[in-house]
Formats: sequence, C-alpha cells, structure tokens
Amino acid sequence: MNESLAEIIRPLAGLAALAAFVGGIAVWRFALRRKLRGVAAVAFEPRRPVPWTGWDVLVLLAAYVLLVSLALVSAESLLGWDLNPSRVGAAETPPGEGPERAAAGYESIELDRAHPIVVLLARRPGLGTFLFCLATVVVMTPIAEEFFFRLVLQGWFERIELRFRRLFRYSGRMLGTGPVFLSSLLFAVLHARDVEAPPEADYLVRMLLIDTLVKGLLLVFGVVYLRRVRGATLEDLGLKLDKLPHDAGLAVASFAALFVPLYAIQWGLSELLPGSVTDPAPLFLFALALGYLYFRTHRIVPAVLLHMIFNAAALVVFFATVAPK
Repeated sequence: MNESLAEIIRPLAGLAALAAFVGGIAVWRFALRRKLRGVAAVAFEPRRPVPWTGWDVLVLLAAYVLLVSLALVSAESLLGWDLNPSRVGAAETPPGEGPERAAAGYESIELDRAHPIVVLLARRPGLGTFLFCLATVVVMTPIAEEFFFRLVLQGWFERIELRFRRLFRYSGRMLGTGPVFLSSLLFAVLHARDVEAPPEADYLVRMLLIDTLVKGLLLVFGVVYLRRVRGATLEDLGLKLDKLPHDAGLAVASFAALFVPLYAIQWGLSELLPGSVTDPAPLFLFALALGYLYFRTHRIVPAVLLHMIFNAAALVVFFATVAPK
C-alpha cells in the first residue's frame, strides 16, 4: 500500500516542485518590479484595532491548558489509553522485530531528529496513516494555529503597537514589524524539539487525536468567546468572503516564492548541524511570511491556506524523497 502510494505521489511531486520553482521565479520578479516602482508586493489593507485585550489572550490560554488537562485525564481514565511515551530505540528493538519498527526502506531516516509526523509515517506507513495526517496536520493544525498566533496574538500586538506609535511617533514604515516578529518568534520557540528516541506509533496517534480535538474545541470556544464577549465581527476575525479567490491566489503565490528558499535553508542547516533539530530557524522565517500576509491583508485566510499548503507539501516531500522506491 505504501509503495503504491509513493509511486503515485512521486511523479506528481516532481511536477509540483517544478511548478513551484518556476512560479517562485515569476513571483520574485513581480515583487522586485513592484519594489523598484515603490509599490509593496502585497497591498496594505487597514482595519480597526482588534476588540480583544491581553486578558482575553490569557482566557484563551487558560482554556487551552484546561482542555488539554481534561482531554488527557479523560483519555486515560475513560478510554484506558496509556499516554506515557514508551520509547523504542535501536538497542531495544532490533531490525525486523517489534510491532512499532520502521517499515522496510525507511532505515535511513534519523527518527530521533524527525518530526513526529515523519516518525508516524515511517513506523506505520499506509494510506490510512497518510489520510490521518492530512486531517490533523494539513487541515486542523493550520486553522487553529493561525487563529491563535496570527489573528489573536498578532492582532493584540498590533493593538498595543498603535498605542506606542501615538506615544513615540516613530516612522510608519516600521509599523507591524514588532507584532510580526514577536508572534513569529513565539511560534518558532513553541515548535522547538529535542533530539530524542522516537515514541511508538500508538502513542503518536493518540496524542495527535487529543491535539486535534483540543484545537478544534479551542477554536470553537475562541470564536464564540470573541464574538459574544468582545463583539468581534467577521472582519475582526479576519474573514471577508468576497476576498476568498484573491486570498487563495495570494497563498499559492506565496508558497511558490517561499518553497525553494525555505527548504534550501532547512537542508543547509541540517548539513551544518547534523546532531541538532534545526526546525525553529526555517519555521521562524515561515512564520514571518505568515505574519506579513496577515498584517498586509488583515485577513486570516491567506495565512491559513499558505500554512495548509506547506504542511501538505511536507507530506508530499516525505513520500517523494524518503519513501521506498
């Protein structure tokens, strides 16, 4: 099943990569020409300051902690799940033994440095795992993370920045720099990982299910809370339905512009620092692009779609470059 899936994805991935490379050149050329004319690559669309405050950010953080705690306790007490990450190392599980070993053809993957999704795909390859990863990391994760990091957190930082600008009267060219930088830095730091023995597949599946459930509940709670308590409008929540086609095009163009540079940086850092997990650096640059899109448009859809495309591309790259041939 896995090899046939890889055979289907691999040629499509090659065509997509070629299209992204050519499209990226076109996008950078377009952006450079606009820059030379003194025009920004993405038009700025102003919006009133978000109606939520730092207290509301704390409420959402508290809700997240509470939901995680309830989900973990419920999974252990009601479902009987063992959520202690039972680590499986090479010395504990020789090649060809154990139910959670990596599938044949994946022996070259350094699972102690790999992202949990890569570990799961390597330990339990197949169409079912692939679809599960699509639902969790390609659909729910981008929506929930962009809601919190870009809409809520960066939106609040922008509200604070407006107060500082009135006080210190600094140049309008610097507007947005602080909020984008801070939200991007937090995004990268919270995605940092250590080099460690990879967990079993069952543990990863259960934690991904819990993570997806918590993010979905937090998203619903956050939207209802901001609408009811702070009177947030759809525009405050970064939604303009008539802009959906434009936002989709903006996300695709941004992906084409970022695909080669980000993967080149990630590959280069991995070669320079072979014993480290280098994800935070490219993730920080990626988050800067997401924050820039949100600041310029003040719509959440371009950032969400770009995040979705990149996560989907990561799955495709895995099957195109690592899956057994």
